[in-house]
Amino acid sequence: ELKENKNNKNNNSELKKEVEKIIGPIGFNEASKEVTLDHPFFIDHAPTTQEIEREPALQALSSLIYDEQTPLEIAESFKKQANKWFSRGPKHYLTALDFYNQALQQNAPNAQLNSIILSNRAAINLHKGNYGKVIEDCQQSLNLDPTNIKATFRAAKASFELNKLDQASHFVNIGLEIESNNKSLLLLQSEIHSKQQLINQQITKQNLLKQEILKQEQQLKSIIEQRNIKIGKKLLKFPNETAKVFYDSIQNELHWPVMFLYPEYQQSDFIEDFNENHRLIDHLSMIFNDDNGNPIISSWDQEYKYLLNNLSIYFETNIVSIDDSNNSN
Repeated sequence: ELKENKNNKNNNSELKKEVEKIIGPIGFNEASKEVTLDHPFFIDHAPTTQEIEREPALQALSSLIYDEQTPLEIAESFKKQANKWFSRGPKHYLTALDFYNQALQQNAPNAQLNSIILSNRAAINLHKGNYGKVIEDCQQSLNLDPTNIKATFRAAKASFELNKLDQASHFVNIGLEIESNNKSLLLLQSEIHSKQQLINQQITKQNLLKQEILKQEQQLKSIIEQRNIKIGKKLLKFPNETAKVFYDSIQNELHWPVMFLYPEYQQSDFIEDFNENHRLIDHLSMIFNDDNGNPIISSWDQEYKYLLNNLSIYFETNIVSIDDSNNSN
């Protein structure tokens, strides 16, 4: 951006001449007598690495700016620009990220500077929810400068968001060794402790639930054995896969899933809860008669064969081998 005033008029004029040698006249169309604002010299945002690589004019400008600077000076300049764009809010995070990347690409011989740049890049990714990248950058940052307390906090925060609480506590402890009264780290330490307590409570609850389920299964197995019932593998796939035998300890009754098959028409009815004290007719009457005792004709029963009084029931016992595995039903 060229700014004409008493102090920089001569400098800008010289810069303009140098640039024009490489990219041609800047900003004025002789034919239309108008300023050419779409020229790369008038770009209204920070150019990204990709834009610079595509546009020779931007490459020329970049060359003029940085040719005589050392990698350390260039890295410091990119860092300052990145900080500026980062401070402008989320809409400019990608621009800031690009400048941090360019700063690191300079391989400046300054471990503390590179540690800060890595930590700052981690701050952007922390806002964007890229927690894995945050931890990676912060670990590199701490390798370069073990006293970078911001890197410890950001690594701890990202670990916390990923529910890696042991790792989060590790980074918090590192930070508190550097600055024992750091408020952000102490607050995060408290949040980690609270979250760990909640997780422990959930684990305890789940373990109790598993113990109760195991107890019920053992009780069910004992009741079935007392009734001298042998159970084998399922021969059919139930419509409801969660259906299973259960025991009502209050009434001392077993409840079974039962399926009626009508192979002539390849139809079936499924009873999820068949009390062991119920009769077959009790359920069949509900299937084939309405509440008033009138026949219900199924759409597939074209010949009106399946009337309650016409039904004959067949069943087989002891037709499967005994299965004592956990998959028995």
